Amino acid sequence: MEMWGCLFATLLVIILSCFLVAWQYLRNRRREYAVGFFHPYTNDGGGGERVLWCAVRALHEQDPHLSCIIYTGDSDATPESLSARALRVFGVKLSSHPKVSGILKTQFCLFLFVCVREMKMRC
Repeated sequence: MEMWGCLFATLLVIILSCFLVAWQYLRNRRREYAVGFFHPYTNDGGGGERVLWCAVRALHEQDPHLSCIIYTGDSDATPESLSARALRVFGVKLSSHPKVSGILKTQFCLFLFVCVREMKMRC
């Protein structure tokens, strides 16, 4: 009988230890957040582009771990070329390269269709 009590106590300590380790891991794990910007013409050089890069820089200054994703229609846009252009043309130095996701023209049309439909449903 004494052996069963000792085995039960050992098993209980192991289960509680596993629970505490898992709880600490989940509590200390940092979630990764991202912010997306839809800017169909990032290589245009207009005033809207400057606002985009200032917003990305401000977000990176606020939280350096925040990922910024630029959804663009420019097929030749890369994270490095966009960061270099932001510095060269607008004088905006980014602390890290934004992620870039290209949008095909068909996806862009579908995106606009969904947005217009959503606006009509809300009115």
